[in-house]
Amino acid sequence: MLKSRHYSRKIYFAILISYLGALLLFTLYPRPLLENPDPSLLENFLKTHSSFFYKILYADSNLVYWGNFFLLTPLPLLAILVNPKIKLIKLTTIGIFISLFIEVTQIGIPGRVPDPMDFLANSAGLIFSGVITGYLNSQTRFISAIRL
Repeated sequence: MLKSRHYSRKIYFAILISYLGALLLFTLYPRPLLENPDPSLLENFLKTHSSFFYKILYADSNLVYWGNFFLLTPLPLLAILVNPKIKLIKLTTIGIFISLFIEVTQIGIPGRVPDPMDFLANSAGLIFSGVITGYLNSQTRFISAIRL
């Protein structure tokens, strides 16, 4: 049983690192199209590059808000699966610093614009997810039930 927990923690750790890597790639990926104010260039680009990735990157502000809200929501669950003893307040602080790092780093990336609303939406989603994860874990031993 102890060996099984060790392997499941490694698997969850790999998933957490993959998530964080994808998160940083997605949020720090340059968007040079936004440097040119011509809307026809963006429209033509989206017609020829119709991937989900680009649709989110160049979406309307409502979609961007919800994308930012859900951006950090997996973090509390994944982190608790890796380390069940981590305190939610510590995890929330780490998540808020990740969001702050992303927004500050975007200052020097072409086509990226740091936005306080992005930071607030990231933080709100993180806190929401942390509260739900903490509640489920305390009430039903949810985390124990979904362990590999």
